[in-house]
Amino acid sequence: QLSSPGVPASAGRRRRGSGSRASFPMRYFKVLCPDALISSILGHGGAGKKELEQETGTTVKISRRDDLYPGTRCRIMIVSAPETNQILHVLDLVTQNIVELSSRDEHAGKGGKHREDSEALTGREPGEFVLRAALPHAVTGAVIGPRGERIKSIRATTGAKVFVENDSFEGHQMVRVIGVPHSINQALPQILQIIDEEMSEDVMADWALIESFDPNVAPGPGKAGGKKGGGKGKGKEDRGQRPRSRSRSRGGGHRGGGG
Repeated sequence: QLSSPGVPASAGRRRRGSGSRASFPMRYFKVLCPDALISSILGHGGAGKKELEQETGTTVKISRRDDLYPGTRCRIMIVSAPETNQILHVLDLVTQNIVELSSRDEHAGKGGKHREDSEALTGREPGEFVLRAALPHAVTGAVIGPRGERIKSIRATTGAKVFVENDSFEGHQMVRVIGVPHSINQALPQILQIIDEEMSEDVMADWALIESFDPNVAPGPGKAGGKKGGGKGKGKEDRGQRPRSRSRSRGGGHRGGGG
């Protein structure tokens, strides 16, 4: 069974701190996947998804084909589990899927250059891959850190480049983690640990319920300050934007090229 490298010793349990509680019975993570990656994960008749859930002990929910993250052609894969290591196991397998899918495309002569930016699975440098996720808007400032110190530290210690998109949608901001597979797998535990530190159980559970977005809602302000402050950009902490407890209306109207 696969192990997830670079997992902090405290990552498997909820720590008491700002915005946290003594226990955290469920953890959640949202991966943004283009159709090709979704098909690879699902497998024939959904067998791949079932195998993934059985191997990792997680629950995996995938948004409908027309429920895309705004500005992209990516569907939302919501992973839930009691332990951080279980989430990381899924993300490790997703990264493997990205590598294998990119390799098949390369051998078939497709490559990634003709895909929209929001669907590209490879980075600009040779050997680089792209994993996209939607994070709670309230934690992105903490991911960045004061004067960008934390996001620079992630790159310095893992080799992965982490980019936080400016726009937020209904309490979500897209993050791209770019690097070789080992670097991506080293960076993800740090990001999950920040979520664990910053988000309370009830707010996180409500946020996890959102799997579709209203195409008529304009994007919110940029990067949030997070509960511990910091972060670049003109956006302020999202104090008033509480995640909705129900999915938004479904439909198209999404812009392309949000890569």
